[in-house]
Amino acid sequence: MANQLNPLDLANCLLACISTPPISSVLIATAVTGSLSFLSIGSIDPSSNLRLALIYLHMASFVFLIAALSVSMSCGMLFLNLLLPAVPILLFAGIAIAYFLGPRFYMSSLGAHETQDERLNGWIADYSKLMGIEKPALYVTEQASPVAFSAHGVKPRVCISRLVLERLSPEEVKAILIHEIAHIMMKTQIHKVFLSFLRFLTPFSLIHSFQGDLQPTESRANGYVKAIQGTSAFVDSAADKVTEFYS
Repeated sequence: MANQLNPLDLANCLLACISTPPISSVLIATAVTGSLSFLSIGSIDPSSNLRLALIYLHMASFVFLIAALSVSMSCGMLFLNLLLPAVPILLFAGIAIAYFLGPRFYMSSLGAHETQDERLNGWIADYSKLMGIEKPALYVTEQASPVAFSAHGVKPRVCISRLVLERLSPEEVKAILIHEIAHIMMKTQIHKVFLSFLRFLTPFSLIHSFQGDLQPTESRANGYVKAIQGTSAFVDSAADKVTEFYS
């Protein structure tokens, strides 16, 4: 029956749902919760657990909206049969794949391999211990462009290109490694994953691109570099060399 509904039937069904006082109250409460959580995201420290919780809450409001519609008498079966099972499954499956498998696929596409270089691994071990996190595995790619990124997921990893190792000074390489370890410590990857999904799930994506939401994490990561090295000169010069490569 639900599969036979045309767009007009669907519109009438939705109108009946939102016209029912108990349902409309729930929808308004959900919309308010989603809006307030979204508006609060930008004012919270990008690396804090509270900000991540607000992102969870905003995404949960989207799923709850579907659930609220599904239990309405007017169109419950339509949403129960077509949307309710699919949305949460696809949402959380997509998040899991992006978080756990995405970095692995990306490093595989770059031909990255774990390096046993004692000097580099020694730096990684020292800075990880200093910053109080598990030592990440270090991967090197022969990519013909400057590449440096980190991922945490099941196993923390830092990936850096051979070009970076060859063109940058030892202190600049150390600055990049500290910067990437800081991203692991701040759980930047999971924030990136959720913000990526927010671009598709939230109606606020029409007025907010989310592109700059992670910029403060870059500044904070550079702050760790400055604190450990005693200067921001090396991370700044490394960034200048990367910019020069692409200019």
